[in-house]
Amino acid sequence: MIVFGGRDVNGLVDNEVYALKLSDLSWSRLDRVTGSPSPPAAREGNSILVEDARRYTRGSPSSSGWSRMFVFGGRKASVLTDELWVLWINPAGDKVEWEQLSPTRTIRQSGSDRTTTTGC
Repeated sequence: MIVFGGRDVNGLVDNEVYALKLSDLSWSRLDRVTGSPSPPAAREGNSILVEDARRYTRGSPSSSGWSRMFVFGGRKASVLTDELWVLWINPAGDKVEWEQLSPTRTIRQSGSDRTTTTGC
């Protein structure tokens, strides 16, 4: 299970990524690959889609087995956003890379008090 953003134990909105290892129910923070783009701004109420059925090749040097998670919208401070991001998760599952996408049009803004999470 992958978790992005939300509020920390102090009630502050963050932009960190955590993974839950199901075999022993332990949490670990996933850090960005050195030199990769900055993550999206801290947010809450975003929608997430995890695509686990496919594996992709990326990186330099190129490596296969990357999976990806899409993050849409959310609330940054008091402002709703329609940003779309891809979180690339490396094959070892311990590092991530962010990529911001630019859809051709905006369909709606996401960021109420709900979070939508799904997998495909």
